[in-house]
Amino acid sequence: MRYRRDTMLDNLAYYFLEQGRIIETAREYSRTSGVPYRLKLVLKYFNSWERVIRMIQTNYPHVVEQIALQQEPATPVAKPDIQAQFAAAKAVALELENGKDI
Repeated sequence: MRYRRDTMLDNLAYYFLEQGRIIETAREYSRTSGVPYRLKLVLKYFNSWERVIRMIQTNYPHVVEQIALQQEPATPVAKPDIQAQFAAAKAVALELENGKDI
């Protein structure tokens, strides 16, 4: 016998797979059109949105892996050159001490 909560979890997991991402917040889920269940019904069976996400990650790891593969790898952000910034700030401070106008 399959419980309604299990069916709901299954449908939500595959809905997230279709979307290509897991919707992280309940507010975002409630504002998304075309969702399989209303937020109020989901919270009735799971009590919190975090529990929904945790149960999907636990019971459907293959779906979570497929979603991760669908998402583009994030481009690495270049770290600012701290030494160059420090040298520039030091030069500005020295000019201010000497009374020069910038």
